[in-house]
Amino acid sequence: MSAVPPHFARLLAAGRGGFNARVAQMRSRVPTFDAEAFGEFLREGVAPLVETVATRLPDAADACALAAFDHALELVARKLVGPGARNPLVARTWSQLLPALAAQVAPAPAPTIAALTHAAMHLDRVPEDRAVRWVDQMKRLGPRAASRDELLALGQVLAWTAGLSHFREGALEKLATLTPTLACAAMGAPSSLTLEAMCARLRADRWWSPDDVITHQAARGFELGAFTGFGGAFPEPPQVRAAGEDFVVRSGDRHFWLLADVHGWSLHPATPTDFDHAPDRGEGEGTRVTTSTVSQVIGTPLSHRLRVMPRATHPR
Repeated sequence: MSAVPPHFARLLAAGRGGFNARVAQMRSRVPTFDAEAFGEFLREGVAPLVETVATRLPDAADACALAAFDHALELVARKLVGPGARNPLVARTWSQLLPALAAQVAPAPAPTIAALTHAAMHLDRVPEDRAVRWVDQMKRLGPRAASRDELLALGQVLAWTAGLSHFREGALEKLATLTPTLACAAMGAPSSLTLEAMCARLRADRWWSPDDVITHQAARGFELGAFTGFGGAFPEPPQVRAAGEDFVVRSGDRHFWLLADVHGWSLHPATPTDFDHAPDRGEGEGTRVTTSTVSQVIGTPLSHRLRVMPRATHPR
């Protein structure tokens, strides 16, 4: 078991009464609260941030420690960190990303910690390697952000490029607010491409990226879906209908919106009415291809798996 580092240990000792009262209040509110897991998260998750702030920005250390302590209490109470936590990215965000962004976190620790933690929770929906890449990119590019707002805008852009396709519209708005050099670095764009031109092309073509490697990989499509018995979303082989640029999917009594672009795909709740009102544009009796205005989904009546990709006639 690791020891609490010196700066954080002194802060805990100085505020022992208040910190102990907060723990007692949480244990009263949540009888299953795991005090041992909380102690470990203080050492592994909270201490790296507080120690960094105390070293670099000592005047901000007390406020940062208090905000991190309170937020950590909630995370442990909700079992979002510690033994059995489903999403390891939350703990990684605290132990690795927050200390790297200490200068941006310290001026407004509570809302900044909350925003970055919330982003990590959303990234539970994407493959682990993409989620880890979000942390790595934020560690690399985040210190360039000139303000908290720019940092959070960068986080949303990178979460979209990690595969959260439903972030697309908001991320495009945020991308336009970044400095050109930071925006190009986030998107893997050549420096010769202006921010205005990049944003315009991205808005016009959801299957284009300024990074040619990403565009070419997306052209092969993304596989999605699995049987619910194996942890997937589909109890039965899904039926797909197009709705504008997107798709509506029915599987048994479940209905979903399927959103996809060059960075990935996501499923969101839909209603039977959404499915019934969408035109059936599928073609083929074995392998079935359903085409929207910009994308296509390929599936078969015997499989729970689908593949979504750019429409065959979509201009590249």
